[in-house]
Amino acid sequence: VSFELLFSQHQYYRAWTALFAHADVNHLLSNLFLFIPLSYFLMSYFGKWVFPFFGFIVAGLVNVLTLFFYDPQVKLIGLSGLVYWMGAVSFTLYFLIDGPRKKSSRFATALFLTLILFVPDKYNPEVSYLAHFFGFLMGILSGIFIFKKNKNKFKAKEVVEVIVESFDENFDSQKLVSDNFNEERNHLP
Repeated sequence: VSFELLFSQHQYYRAWTALFAHADVNHLLSNLFLFIPLSYFLMSYFGKWVFPFFGFIVAGLVNVLTLFFYDPQVKLIGLSGLVYWMGAVSFTLYFLIDGPRKKSSRFATALFLTLILFVPDKYNPEVSYLAHFFGFLMGILSGIFIFKKNKNKFKAKEVVEVIVESFDENFDSQKLVSDNFNEERNHLP
């Protein structure tokens, strides 16, 4: 896809079909390295409406946004913007949802993974770092949107674990657990 094809020739579909084209096998493999595990993660935890549905819509929009900053003849292909979106959505939701850990710990983990997985170690002129940036930025915004939209659902699935330690030799923790279980079971419909 290019600015010229998209806006001068009105071939808007190219913003999405370009996601499936790659320069060579190395380009494809570099995208699949993170695409496969992140797609599994997003579908498993957040459903198919987040990925692939919402993800591919945003990925096409990332291509459109990126092309505004390039010369009209520059062509853009590949899944990189989508992969960066997937990573940013995952890390943002991890930061916002994982309540038992401190925010500073969650932020440090997300930052560490971002630096390791998404910051390139060398410059390559054929790579659209702008598509990476916009994909990541849109991923953060999408993660915030998904969290706000589903906050109550996420909170309802939170599990709180209470650990009772006792030094009393006569204390029977098994009896306490079974009493609580029986009490909860009696209240079920």
